[in-house]
Amino acid sequence: MATNIKYEPGWSLDLACTTPDKPNSGDPVRIGNLTGIALTDEDAAGKTVVNTGPFVAKFSVKDNGNTGIAIGAPIWYHDDATPVLDNVSTGGYYYGIALEAISTGQTATIQVYHDCAPGGAGTLGMGSISTSNLTEGAATADKLSIVANSRPIIVPLGTVSATTSQVAFVAPTAGSLNAAKIVTKEAVAANGTKYWTFALINKGAAGADTDKIVEMTTKSDGGSALEAYTPLSLGTLNEAHKVLAAGDVVLFTATATESPTPLAEAALMLEFLPAEAE
Repeated sequence: MATNIKYEPGWSLDLACTTPDKPNSGDPVRIGNLTGIALTDEDAAGKTVVNTGPFVAKFSVKDNGNTGIAIGAPIWYHDDATPVLDNVSTGGYYYGIALEAISTGQTATIQVYHDCAPGGAGTLGMGSISTSNLTEGAATADKLSIVANSRPIIVPLGTVSATTSQVAFVAPTAGSLNAAKIVTKEAVAANGTKYWTFALINKGAAGADTDKIVEMTTKSDGGSALEAYTPLSLGTLNEAHKVLAAGDVVLFTATATESPTPLAEAALMLEFLPAEAE
């Protein structure tokens, strides 16, 4: 058996409370980021026996958010508020979960479930963290959904009437292209002899590579027509070649075969996903 265990399970501890200054038995209390309920009045040494673990107790709670408090809503501890428990997260310390409802703007004595860790089992319930609780830069890209983290890149192409190429993108960090689309002001019908071939090429950081990321045509045999103001996908991107290192250059080419219908006020749309979000 471990010989260094001092308390087991360790919910009730003899502590010097941060607030209130002199706790009485039954008071909700705070010790730094730790919260609980005083089991005794503060003694002459400034210590109070505090239950910091899971329990249900009745406390005075106020709806300072003016939204009403529903059963299951998070409750917060505020040092200078009266009462100290309410439903406003800003400036507060997470305390527990309301087990009874309170009407808008009202104060009532209700049952509150106090958990030993915010949200229970080391997790946080909805509303337990506000923007002010987050350290600058704490929310990293890998915690965002793919939709939230993807970067749209719009490349104006203007009017294109002959074979052309232009740099479409330079990867700011490692990642991958997830989609590529082209859109024009006027329709371009599919044609068997007069057509466009669009391609994206991963040129690498030195501009020497020729890896084709995707290619599509407006040829009637296997290609696609362009509808006015309707983005058209260039197709499925090559899984290997769409992966970019920081500094890699993506080249867009539009190759004209036998004078196809010009592209009027065209634009290219790329979707880039940083590597840490994949």
